[in-house]
Amino acid sequence: MLATNANANAPTPGPSSVASPSFNIASPGAGASPMPLHNVSTPGPPTSLRPEILCVFVIENSARMGHSFELLLISYLEPILRHFRAPPIDPETNQPRPKDAPLVRCGLAIYGDYQPSSPATVDTKYFTNDPLTFLRELRHIRFEYGGVFRNAVAEGLVSALEVSLTCCLETATV
Repeated sequence: MLATNANANAPTPGPSSVASPSFNIASPGAGASPMPLHNVSTPGPPTSLRPEILCVFVIENSARMGHSFELLLISYLEPILRHFRAPPIDPETNQPRPKDAPLVRCGLAIYGDYQPSSPATVDTKYFTNDPLTFLRELRHIRFEYGGVFRNAVAEGLVSALEVSLTCCLETATV
């Protein structure tokens, strides 16, 4: 998982900002992802100083990973998402401040084996700040093909960095 604090103190764009297009990155000759994750971000008010967290989950989708993924999702990924989305605690009242909760935008880089063992080496999905959409997308990952010796983990990590950089650059130009 790659998490960055993009624009921690910069105001988030207002409702009139232009939504970024969704995209998938796959290895050459691979088809598009069966369930693209569209950018369904709902920016905060223009005067909001909410911190923004950009989080990319990098997940192997070989058949061997399928047996462990539900446990990984429940034990690690969901708690991480809850932690990132938790509002800060006001030091004076010791109460949460929901209006200051971070805006968490999640993306997904799924990597498998190299072709021909896997139809797509890497499949990258664009960001959303809707946790239900993101969790639904995680639950729809198909674990098939491949094994343990030819995984394209480096390509998965590079794709996560590329999509993070693209998102940060788009945020900076809005």
